[in-house]
Amino acid sequence: MTPDLLHFEARPLPRTPKVWLFDMDDTLYCASAGMFDAIHYEMRHWIAKALSIPVPEAQAKQEAYWAQYGATFIGLARHEGIDAEAFLNAVHHFDVEALARTRVSAAYLRRVLVRLPGKKFLLTNGPRDYAHRVLRHLAVEDVFSGEMTSSDMHVLGRWRCKPDKTLLVRAAAMAGVKPRDCVLVEDSLRNLRAAKSLGMLTVWCTGNAGRSRAVQKPVWVDSVISTAKDLPRLCLHKPVAEAHFPVIDGRYH
Repeated sequence: MTPDLLHFEARPLPRTPKVWLFDMDDTLYCASAGMFDAIHYEMRHWIAKALSIPVPEAQAKQEAYWAQYGATFIGLARHEGIDAEAFLNAVHHFDVEALARTRVSAAYLRRVLVRLPGKKFLLTNGPRDYAHRVLRHLAVEDVFSGEMTSSDMHVLGRWRCKPDKTLLVRAAAMAGVKPRDCVLVEDSLRNLRAAKSLGMLTVWCTGNAGRSRAVQKPVWVDSVISTAKDLPRLCLHKPVAEAHFPVIDGRYH
């Protein structure tokens, strides 16, 4: 019988990491609840205008480059001569407050992150300004001691993004540690697999993207969480009391 993710959720990690590398979209908040739709709309129309092609063709390029590289901007830079930073800033330039929705209260999210042992470091394929606006809205911007956004992903002479292993090693170095001293908390299995191959601990966040639980836990995943509410269960320290910071089930905060 195929194991169900319910049997694997939020098991304590085998060791305590020195650095927590957090993805942002669909990890810290529910990007699939509207943010991704807004970004993809902007991407399709920006590409169509820049390359003078119909929107459906632009959408096909967007999706193909994302599938091939892990981020659309990499393909546009390598194959279309597009300025990656100009593209990213243009397609993320909108009000994020109405779209950065979470399944836990902002106060609870903040308290959970603060109480995790070790440094917290943001690792997102999104641009810096967008990431800061989202974190500011979630009231956790100051919780992170460092970051690597797409604005920092021109590494060794070329644009890279997660799941590029060279990039992941650079992210650990920026955080001041070796890869094995990190845990990557992320919704993308492709990114987690690359991280695990480098010796990182891995935590798969499944609930924000609405993924089915009837899936076998991959061998490269150390633990599975639904949302940020499960983060305290990864550690041996006392869990955050939820009495004053309730999880909001069935609706977005």
